[in-house]
Amino acid sequence: MQGGILTIYDKEEAYVEALSDYLNKNMELGLVTVAFSDADKFVKHIESAEPGFVVVCEGFDVHRIEGKVDKDRIISLVTTREDDKNGPWIFKYQSAKAIVGELSSIIMSEDEALLDDNNIRIVFSTKSSIERGEYANLLLNDLKNKGSVLYIDMEPFNGSNAGRMGAGRGLSELIYFLKQGGDKLKWKFKSLVEREDISGRILPVSSPFDLAELTREDAKELLNLLNKLNEYDFILINLGIISLASFELMKAASLMEIVVTTKGGDRESAENFISKLRLMGMKDVERRVEIVEFGTDTWI
Repeated sequence: MQGGILTIYDKEEAYVEALSDYLNKNMELGLVTVAFSDADKFVKHIESAEPGFVVVCEGFDVHRIEGKVDKDRIISLVTTREDDKNGPWIFKYQSAKAIVGELSSIIMSEDEALLDDNNIRIVFSTKSSIERGEYANLLLNDLKNKGSVLYIDMEPFNGSNAGRMGAGRGLSELIYFLKQGGDKLKWKFKSLVEREDISGRILPVSSPFDLAELTREDAKELLNLLNKLNEYDFILINLGIISLASFELMKAASLMEIVVTTKGGDRESAENFISKLRLMGMKDVERRVEIVEFGTDTWI
């Protein structure tokens, strides 16, 4: 990814100048950025130079640079997060740092975009779902202080999602997309991410029954997708289900924390579950699975 040119065209002169200035000062992409707000000058530059990767705003006729730039190197700068776009895209109205993360994910080759050793974190509990949710929120805030986080909320009953029942823009729609598969899956996934500056989250299911539709194959497809999202330092999954699909996610996690309380039988239940993970063939359980005591044994 080091070396080369990133060429940007957007009709808003102030926007494109500010973005290119940020990219050139920080050089996180390892590319020199050239920016244009005049379409004719942009096309003329493409015709006379080695453009590398190209970012173009909505409304630009990409046929004007057809044959001059590889189709896979044309990135759309969009103003809405919809899932019916062709090819790679990034959302225009987010922080420059978040844009760098998304550009990095697109530009980096697949063999470079492997999951980091500490990339996927899972919070799970065999008995204490309330404490699991609270601990996941605390861990999320802690990880945000260390870098960017993608938070996937697999809680079947989530009060924060109550007003969104039936809206479908979250995990329910993601499960539907996973079953469809196809070349656009990554971009459909991105359309579901609720951005929080450099971090983001996938909202819970609109109906708890949707989680029952998640199969082992769907989980593998999700992991393959997450493997390509290198713009996040951490991927945190609040796992509120137990199934063959969730076991696939557990096997892939660099760390799974099982939340327990001091309530009778809570820790014993977690320890029994860990022994079952060994029997099911999960590797390196001792290093990758931890029991975390959290909360109290009584509720008012």
